[in-house]
Amino acid sequence: LEMQKCNETISSRDPGRFVCNFTYCLSLDRCHSTNMCSDRKEAVYHALFIHVPPFNVVSEEKQLEFILNVMQAIELHVSGQQE
Repeated sequence: LEMQKCNETISSRDPGRFVCNFTYCLSLDRCHSTNMCSDRKEAVYHALFIHVPPFNVVSEEKQLEFILNVMQAIELHVSGQQE
């Protein structure tokens, strides 16, 4: 995410509260459990949670552009093409 160089984003290890916390923690637990059952030595499943603000805080256009950039970065990472 750092490569996006967007002044309106921050990186955090706090998943938030209530539904956000539950969703992120459940995703991490499910990935961990599935990876532990895998025959592969490296992790197969990963979780990423992006908490987005309301559109009156950051415009829908900026959020869509950011999400597209994140998805493209993930694709490059997964395909091994990331620099």
